[in-house]
Amino acid sequence: MYASTDLFTDFKFWANREEVDAALSDPQIYRLLSLAQQRVIMAIASTFPRLMMRAPELMVTTDGGVTWQINGSDADGQPVHPFGHAEVYGRLPDGYELYGSTYGGWGDVIFEGNKLRSPSSRPMQFQDGPYIRYVSLGDELSAVVNPTLQPPQARPLITYKALELWAAKGGMRDPQPFREMYTDLWAGSGVPGDHGILGLLHTQYKRQHDASREGALWWRLWAMGATYRMT
Repeated sequence: MYASTDLFTDFKFWANREEVDAALSDPQIYRLLSLAQQRVIMAIASTFPRLMMRAPELMVTTDGGVTWQINGSDADGQPVHPFGHAEVYGRLPDGYELYGSTYGGWGDVIFEGNKLRSPSSRPMQFQDGPYIRYVSLGDELSAVVNPTLQPPQARPLITYKALELWAAKGGMRDPQPFREMYTDLWAGSGVPGDHGILGLLHTQYKRQHDASREGALWWRLWAMGATYRMT
């Protein structure tokens, strides 16, 4: 229901294109779907990054520990670029979390494009690590490469965004109907009770840190000499 081939079929349906279409080839449609997936992932990950984060991946160094990169390459053969929010750990599974720093600071690491750099370029050594959790923009979609966008129920957003890109090509069509389809699914139609996928994700993630904040609150109150009693 949410595979690449389903998105492809939906694109043809909503665009009202013939099965055999000399003016819009299958590779062109998959290219539009790929570009659309990147845009949708950026929109969702900017607000709910942990929804799209991967399992921890090992990082490697080629300069003796001054900089560290993800152990892999993207589709263009370039080092993988962590997108948006990232978590870095010195070791797994019980490793300590590393935190960002300025170049001259005394923090753990500097987030620098597609790599981590040690503060003041002092070499860092790890027995096992570091590891990074991050958001990936996904691979080029095709009939055999499926979307990575989560949750799967949000994947029609890829189709609607691709249709919007297609309609805007050359200024020949009106992209507004497809933009409205995207907005209705993402943010709701305006009908009472319909808050779209955005509303569902907000409900799911808005209180995700309550437990950790509660512990920090208890410590702060204790340090100030306040009385904290569970009721």
